[in-house]
Amino acid sequence: MGMTTEKETAGAIRHIERNDPAYPAKLCGIPSEPKELWLLGSLPPEDMPAVAIVGARRATSHGRWMAEKLGRELAKLGCCVVSGMAEGIDGAAHRGALEAGGFSLAVLGCGVDICYPRCNHALYSELLHSGGIISEYAPGTQAMPFFFPARNRIISGISDLTIVVEARERSGSLITVSHALSQGRDVMAVPGRPDDPCSAACNRLIREGAGCCTCAEDVLEYMQVLPAATGRKKADSCAQSVTLSKSEQLVLSHLSGEPRHMDSLAEECGIPVSELAVTLVRMELKGLAVAVTPGLYRLN
Repeated sequence: MGMTTEKETAGAIRHIERNDPAYPAKLCGIPSEPKELWLLGSLPPEDMPAVAIVGARRATSHGRWMAEKLGRELAKLGCCVVSGMAEGIDGAAHRGALEAGGFSLAVLGCGVDICYPRCNHALYSELLHSGGIISEYAPGTQAMPFFFPARNRIISGISDLTIVVEARERSGSLITVSHALSQGRDVMAVPGRPDDPCSAACNRLIREGAGCCTCAEDVLEYMQVLPAATGRKKADSCAQSVTLSKSEQLVLSHLSGEPRHMDSLAEECGIPVSELAVTLVRMELKGLAVAVTPGLYRLN
């Protein structure tokens, strides 16, 4: 993995345990939530919208340009841009946000006192002073291959929305997507040429119901909460115009205008929470359900 042993810090490393008031609220209750975090720099305010931008390490020049553009535009709109500080898409998204004077948060697969990868030395230093770096791994922990899939659940969990920019089939970015869906988070993807292997996974995600992202305005439109429905009539009308799976029909029959928690819904419907999370995301994409807050859903 070409790991570096150099440690670079700015200020004291903060240790945040699960019961600490500073522990990010968005991580509370996600599957396998981290018991503790280490932080360099600062965390974004809890009320700041957070968008994860992830994608290929071996990104094309267009993919890097697009990630930087999205990071810059979202930062100007007041969003925290979250990523993993990897080469390619991750680094470009961080740079775009920081160049716009915005806030960016990096989630590492090693200790926060270790700059990995080494090529992002300048970015690491800038994040320390103009953003934040967090990890569930203790200071001094070197990067290991199996740390990165696990850290992806933190990237998606601390974000309200995950955007994929360039990803091949079987890309590691799809692990982040899987985590996002199981956490009840929204997913968008940047479309690419139909014959471009670098965009194969993005194009497939869009076909399967992920939001199509070409600019920050798409993100704002996608995340906008529509006026609340006061009864089932609107949802039933929408349901008649789209095709619903059996699980979607089942969940729809248990939803109402009053917010319901995923745990009680899963128990009433007799399905695992992970399956319910995926179903609810699909229902959101079809305009049938709305996430009032993480874990709470009602009819749209």
